[in-house]
Amino acid sequence: MCGRFVSATPPDQVAAYFGAEPPSEGASSAPWEANFNVAPTTGVYVVRDDGSVRRVEAMRWGLVPFWAK
Repeated sequence: MCGRFVSATPPDQVAAYFGAEPPSEGASSAPWEANFNVAPTTGVYVVRDDGSVRRVEAMRWGLVPFWAK
């Protein structure tokens, strides 16, 4: 797995592409700006599917190793 990637598409366009609800204006949304070097621990928008609906939400990028507390 690579550790970095580019995030250059606004969240509303990502939502339209995946047929998802755009991010809400609540606590889970963050201001968006293009990032051409997204590193682990950076906040990014992702598409989540809970089985009934797809949503675009702000989350932290990265993996937590099995040994981390």
